[in-house]
Amino acid sequence: MGAGTSDEPQEKLRTGRVGRARRSGGLGIRSGTGFALAGMRGLGRSDERKADLYADAHRKAAEQMRLVLGQMKGAATKLGQLASFVDNGMIPPEYREIYQEVLAELRDSVPPMTTAQVAEVFEADHGGPPSAVFAEFEDEPMAAASIGQVHRARLFDGTRVVVKIQYPGIADAIRADLKNVKAFTWLVPLFAPGLSADALMAEVERSLLEELDYRAEAAHQHRFAEAYRGHPFIVVPDVVAELCGERTLVAEEVSGAGFDEICAADQATRDRAGEILFRFAFGTLYRLGFFNADTHPGNYAFLDDGRVVFYDFGTTKVLAHETFREFVGLARLLMDGDVDGLFDECVRTGFIPRPDRVDPTRFYGWLRAQLGELICDDGVVTVTPEMVADAVASAGDPRNDWYSLTRQLDVHPEAILIGRMEIGIIAVLARLSATANWHRIASEWVHDAAPSTDLGRLDAEFFASR
Repeated sequence: MGAGTSDEPQEKLRTGRVGRARRSGGLGIRSGTGFALAGMRGLGRSDERKADLYADAHRKAAEQMRLVLGQMKGAATKLGQLASFVDNGMIPPEYREIYQEVLAELRDSVPPMTTAQVAEVFEADHGGPPSAVFAEFEDEPMAAASIGQVHRARLFDGTRVVVKIQYPGIADAIRADLKNVKAFTWLVPLFAPGLSADALMAEVERSLLEELDYRAEAAHQHRFAEAYRGHPFIVVPDVVAELCGERTLVAEEVSGAGFDEICAADQATRDRAGEILFRFAFGTLYRLGFFNADTHPGNYAFLDDGRVVFYDFGTTKVLAHETFREFVGLARLLMDGDVDGLFDECVRTGFIPRPDRVDPTRFYGWLRAQLGELICDDGVVTVTPEMVADAVASAGDPRNDWYSLTRQLDVHPEAILIGRMEIGIIAVLARLSATANWHRIASEWVHDAAPSTDLGRLDAEFFASR
């Protein structure tokens, strides 16, 4: 939720490339200094005292990340949001909770715009203030995220809506962030050798710049709302298309409990929520050929009747039909354990440009490592943080045994966002300790198998009636 009040002045958003680079670079220097001082202070101290000093240093580093990234917004805050729930294996296990606790605030809270700033952006899109369009408009934001904040409002016909308004200057800030990131593309082959640096940056740039156009996001959200209209356990609020502009998005208001509340619920409730999130993420991809890559927990709400609400469709990808069929085919071969068939198909599609340098069995093992036991093994599996760390490490961590293999691959741009979605949803399921036979659920779409759960039966009945 947004902190402070909308009448308090907000620090002007830095949009210059040098200023933003200096701020994010200073974050690293301050964090490094804190750990160095902790080490010096720990000399000659007991192990318990050393642990306290390092824990304090990690907490201060996490708090500094929250402060700096929250003020910068844009691409920088998106990295902070991702880090708040994805354990990439780089954070020592004993300090994970510290970072999750502090950085989780970035999922829903960054410094809000002033009332004047909100009116400025709104008038640019609509030619007048919010009062000209809404019977009621709450100045206090209900939520604030990486590139915009959300306000409650009521239309003149009585319909309750939410209004997402983009931060002024955020477009320039994101472009500055992209230029700074591009300066380090030479590092991509070191940490993700299977990725083309140019293809990666093109996909990142396309994704972020498309998020800046709320008209595009409105079209994506409407696509999801149409696909799931009347669904028994998935809710996607539709947009009010005539009120959406380049920097403002208006959608139906559907509110529910937050992700943290579900994490504190009993195991059965968490398992059900996890299955719904899994079905929405992978079911949409493998059944409909499009997906939402932004899986962070702030994009979900949980209704009292057991349905789950999905928000924020700025990072949506629609696959070409041929590409869609290729991904479904690859998933089928992977789940079937068809080592040679999977290898041959990846050679045909160009994923493996030099087959003489890649062992088929090792390649199959690498792909299995990306999803762990999630869809490959026919058995009940509880998703854990270790599975998330393994999935991220297999993508190209130079400390990992898979590193030499990934250097021989040519990852397609479409796979970049799919990989982000896959790792993101696994991270969310790990937070829930969600337990299910994920293999059988995925088989419903990949193998056109019979429903494996009660939710699966409801889901199948819904799509059969469409």
